[in-house]
Amino acid sequence: MRKSIPAFLAVAFLLYWLNEVGEPLDGPLSFGTITPIIKRIVEPKKLPDPVEVVPQTSLTRQPAEAATLESWLANEAAKVSRVDANPARTMTRLKHKATRLDVQDLKVLKRLALEKSVPQDARFLAVFLLGLAENGGAVALLKEVCFAQIPAVDTDREHADELILRAQSLESLVQRLSPNEARSVLRDLLARTSDPILARQAQYWLSKLS
Repeated sequence: MRKSIPAFLAVAFLLYWLNEVGEPLDGPLSFGTITPIIKRIVEPKKLPDPVEVVPQTSLTRQPAEAATLESWLANEAAKVSRVDANPARTMTRLKHKATRLDVQDLKVLKRLALEKSVPQDARFLAVFLLGLAENGGAVALLKEVCFAQIPAVDTDREHADELILRAQSLESLVQRLSPNEARSVLRDLLARTSDPILARQAQYWLSKLS
């Protein structure tokens, strides 16, 4: 099973898309919304060491059985949002964590990925870990993220974030599934989605599988 190095996370997906398609995306995923996403991830953040204080979001207000994973996700998202001096070590750490996730852990990650109240970096990381997870239950949960209705949001930036999450989960599905299974998922998504950019992404992957 082929795994992708973190694209990390939103930035590489956007740049990869622009490079592969050869033309700018229309609508909310314009350079006007890409730039703040890039700046947020690649600019150094002066945060207190050694451990960041996790804000009181839904990451810290969930039942006790999920608290450990959610705290880890919040702190890890804070780390990976900085400039990474050792990306290979970060990738090894994330892969190691992914191999230890059970079905209940994966369900927690899926829920967090779809919660608007969760910080966006943590949502991206949740989907990324679902893509890395070796547990077969991750496939169905990635599909749930990909097919989830895009919620009403206030800004183009927020809409772009929702699209990136779904495109990220779609790419992981394509990489995990056989070509025939992937085609079936892509055609199903095309039949269901009303978002033109997500439909365009599905068509792109179908063309790659042809």
